[in-house]
Amino acid sequence: MKKIILNCTTNNTGGAIQNAVNFINEIINNDGFGFDWYFFLSPEVAVQVKVLIPDEKFFISNKSPAQSFVWRKKIYDKANEIEPDLIYTSAGPAYVNFKQTHIMGCSNPYILGATKESLRKHGGLVKRLIRRVHTIYQRHYIRKAKCWIVQTEESKRQLKKIVGKRGNIFIVYNAISAMFFEAQQANKTTEGFYSDVSNELSTKQIKILVPSAWYAHKDLETVPSIIKMLIQRFQLELKVTFTIDTLHWNNIKEMATQLGVEKYICNYGPFSRKEAVHLYLEHDVILQPSLLEVFSTSYIESMAVKKPLVVPFLPFSKDICGEYAYYYVCNDYNTYVNSIISAIKREDFTKKIISGNNILQKYGTQQKRTENMISIIKSLLA
Repeated sequence: MKKIILNCTTNNTGGAIQNAVNFINEIINNDGFGFDWYFFLSPEVAVQVKVLIPDEKFFISNKSPAQSFVWRKKIYDKANEIEPDLIYTSAGPAYVNFKQTHIMGCSNPYILGATKESLRKHGGLVKRLIRRVHTIYQRHYIRKAKCWIVQTEESKRQLKKIVGKRGNIFIVYNAISAMFFEAQQANKTTEGFYSDVSNELSTKQIKILVPSAWYAHKDLETVPSIIKMLIQRFQLELKVTFTIDTLHWNNIKEMATQLGVEKYICNYGPFSRKEAVHLYLEHDVILQPSLLEVFSTSYIESMAVKKPLVVPFLPFSKDICGEYAYYYVCNDYNTYVNSIISAIKREDFTKKIISGNNILQKYGTQQKRTENMISIIKSLLA
């Protein structure tokens, strides 16, 4: 039986942790798919899965190899001790130059090419320069693999610029959560949604959801200004719901107060996957203003529950959302406001629903995503 190491030592935030946990659960539930697995874990992943794995089958890196040369050496030595046939790093770069066959996942947007708009959010010239140097460093290590796995066509195009045209890059589309998948399966047709299409602005309260944690590149600070323009121009009854932590909510609320629009915003706070479908269904429009993503589940989740989606027009968003989204030009508040109005009116929404259904065909369950990964591993070991 061939040995495989799943290296999750760099999976220490948000979606990267959940992806690793999901993948490990699928491996365990399917008896390893015929392989002998060993797991190199970050503390954040370990706390969720170590009770499921025999002690001799996992190794915890107490510090990320991104930050510790000592732990890079420990990871390298442990891999040589196990002598695997293949190592799969879930969230590259691994920062370790393994001598074994190495597959590396790459979903780091800075490595794959940050937009100018997102880099400006880092502050002054010095901070942007530090970010640039860090990206060069990460790109050096992302090259240290035999092949790579990305989530979108745009990511593949960007990664080829880094690893070369001969780089062996596979696309494995992300999974849609079971609850959203069920919602999408229950609403595959456009029936029942035609009646919502209108060229007139509704007189009822319009509820807009911003399902995003706070990061500088998420561009949430612009939302209060957009709300003010919407109120001034269209006299709408609005309620915009954020989903951020208390510290950053206080900052957003202060901005809104200065602009006189604080009564139009509220904060739900960070939400769990179990709450997500209900939260989406309670709102009329989904706004995702992020200036930098490789993939955002909120895009396909909006399609699954057939909610109008507003996003900036950028290569990554266009690649994922196609004709489904209502787009605006970054830093152009007029197009920003107009795109939200178009979403509220549901302009051409019947066509967008059809487009969304077609896009969602690429995204299956977590089980399907894991099977695609295993298929790639088997092909490399054949």
